[in-house]
Amino acid sequence: MKLVSEERVIALDPVFGQMGIEAGRSIWSIEELTTREKTFLCLVADVCHPHLGLPFELHIEMGMKHGFTLEDFREVLRHLGPYAGYTACAPAFERLFEIARQMGSQEPVEQKILSAEEALAPGYPTSVLEDLSRLEAKFSAYVEQHAHHVWSRGGLSRRERAIIWLAVDVLYQTLDASFQAHVDLALQAGASREDLRAVVRFLAEFGLSKAWRAMDVLNNYFGHLPTTKLYGPITGEVEVIDYQAKSIAEPDESGITLIETRLLEQFTGGLVGTGWADHVRVVKADGSATFSGVERVRGTLDGRAGSFTLTARGSTGTSGIVHGSWDVVSGSGTDALFGLRGHGEFTAKGHHASNITTYWFVNA
Repeated sequence: MKLVSEERVIALDPVFGQMGIEAGRSIWSIEELTTREKTFLCLVADVCHPHLGLPFELHIEMGMKHGFTLEDFREVLRHLGPYAGYTACAPAFERLFEIARQMGSQEPVEQKILSAEEALAPGYPTSVLEDLSRLEAKFSAYVEQHAHHVWSRGGLSRRERAIIWLAVDVLYQTLDASFQAHVDLALQAGASREDLRAVVRFLAEFGLSKAWRAMDVLNNYFGHLPTTKLYGPITGEVEVIDYQAKSIAEPDESGITLIETRLLEQFTGGLVGTGWADHVRVVKADGSATFSGVERVRGTLDGRAGSFTLTARGSTGTSGIVHGSWDVVSGSGTDALFGLRGHGEFTAKGHHASNITTYWFVNA
């Protein structure tokens, strides 16, 4: 494989240039990652180090020769913003536009900015946010808000988004709780363990010692994960066919009302069946709300019949858009769903919701 502008790299120094070309050819031959993913990983490395000179230019040029658009690159930088740092990404945007002008590309068109409610789609699962809340509640709220803004956008797949943030951990050497969370997100998005090892191998070009330590931590973490197979993510729809609400407490001086709701829900798609959900809602004077609750679902999950119980949490904006997440209660699976564990995310408007589910079996 011939890399873009090998002559420019050789011109820096013949010996160093040849070594760099060999390293580049090695990582670009990795089979577990797509060309798109490899290009995005190069951009992540350029921003995190930062390397916004020749390396960044060559990687943008390579991506465009493979058919990537300016919007593809912009979306990567948007997704990097909260995690690599907004101050690290701002110069990368400036450099991207400069390179685009040099290549004769059109200036980027203005993109629609999502409203606060539209953008608040699930990013991190409930368990991660609960751990962060125990660490510091206001910091957890900050992480949740900024992660939701970027994870709700189109343009990148969930696998690509998880791999991008995982790469930031490797390059910044933040190889503890955040690294584990991003490994889990990547696995839940369909990446295999070998795919994630390939990500670390790819990043060795940008720092062998960092990749070495990350591979050691990754393998140790894999050793503590269940060896069972992950299923999903699967998608589905939910219709509320019965809705009952009663007041627990009328509004006081704060303007907050406490309401208990009971919903009979019909699931279709990957999860088929019915469930009774009980929620307690904290409703503010402006109509926004938070809620938590439990639900017993009976039906089939990917064709496996049985029942299970879940816990749920979420929020409703002033526009009425609901975003939430749920987790299967350990030990609640029955019949063919015995040993079920998993989690899901949902977005709802009115009495209709869309959901995405990832699951596995601990004792199957």
